[in-house]
Amino acid sequence: GPYHGNDIVAAFPFAFKVFSAADVVVIETDPNGIETTKTLTTDYTVTLNLNQDVSPGGTVTAVTAPATNFKWTITSDIAALQSIDLTNLGGFYPAVINGGFDKLTILVQQLLNKAARAIKIPISDNSGEITIPTSTIRANRFLAFDGAGNPIAATGLSSTPVSAYMTPVVA
Repeated sequence: GPYHGNDIVAAFPFAFKVFSAADVVVIETDPNGIETTKTLTTDYTVTLNLNQDVSPGGTVTAVTAPATNFKWTITSDIAALQSIDLTNLGGFYPAVINGGFDKLTILVQQLLNKAARAIKIPISDNSGEITIPTSTIRANRFLAFDGAGNPIAATGLSSTPVSAYMTPVVA
């Protein structure tokens, strides 16, 4: 995906490995860009391909086809839990070890996907962690930075330095 709704199509294939239907997450985006996480069995079902190692993925089927101008994004949300218990003198099962490494790889991919969408600070910036103002302070304001480079919740041009060139654009 993302898959664009048309009030008709309800089945959407995906091609990434998961371990159970509960690992599949569907995010619906409305025409205003608001995202809602859909609920498994209430809003959609998942049919997995039988052998996820040979043919990863499956099909998400909407209970009701997504409406026109809505889109569905299918992703994974595998819990970051260690589920392999290795014991001394126990049997060595390569499939168990491979499954564990597959899970770690998927978790890294999920993390990289989120990191790629995050606001980043250059590695050369030694200011350390930046904290965004709380929601009560951010309400009806926009994110800006003060003269020291710290994030602030600004309300207009008077509280944010803008060049003379950009003033008409911002206004």
